[in-house]
Order: sequence, then C-alpha cells, then structure tokens
Amino acid sequence: MVAELPKLHYDERLENMLSCWSDTSITIDVDITGYPDPTAEWFFKERPLSSTGVQAKVQTCAWRTRLKLSEVRPGEGGLYEVKVTNKAGVNTAAFIVQVKGPYIKSMAVVLRSWNLGLGL
Repeated sequence: MVAELPKLHYDERLENMLSCWSDTSITIDVDITGYPDPTAEWFFKERPLSSTGVQAKVQTCAWRTRLKLSEVRPGEGGLYEVKVTNKAGVNTAAFIVQVKGPYIKSMAVVLRSWNLGLGL
C-alpha cells in the first residue's frame, strides 16, 4: 500500500479563537487520517507541550488526538498546535486559546441582583 500524507479534520468553529474562563476546562478534538497511522504531538507556544508545565491530558489513537486542558490559568492562553507525522510527511493545525477570568461568582450575584432592581 502507498503511504498517504496525514490529514487533520476538526470542527470549523475551532478555527476561531477559543475562549474559556480561568479554572474551567477546554477540549480540542482532531480526527487524523493517513497511512501508515500518523503519530501526533502537541505544542504550546512553539514548545513541546510536555515541557511547558501546562496542566493537559493528551489522548491519541489511530484516528483521533484529543487535548484537554483542565483548570486553565490565564498564563495558559495562547497558541496550541498539533503536528501529525508519518513516513509520507507532516501536517499541522493551530488553535488559539484565550483564558478569561477569573470568573468571580460573588460579582455575578451582585450584577444579577442589580439587574433585578435590588440595588445591592
């Protein structure tokens, strides 16, 4: 069988900036194809994810790679890239994550009370 260049398939909404609140989780799923089965490696700000200290879990099988960021912090926002490789070549995809926050529940209660006319 002839080697086939790895290809990446993901939800087109991931092409936009991904936003989440501090201390929440975000997951990026990327389907992968190619022959032989590609390997996947994730990067954060152009460095291998494993060397960055980012709290992340990567799961990869023959057809998908998943990056899950847990309890994200503002410093963990930025450029995430996945590189898939096999003997036919390399393909990459990039995702921008924006971390907002922290989300303060007490502030939400005050704003909700103010909107209800309670004037707290």
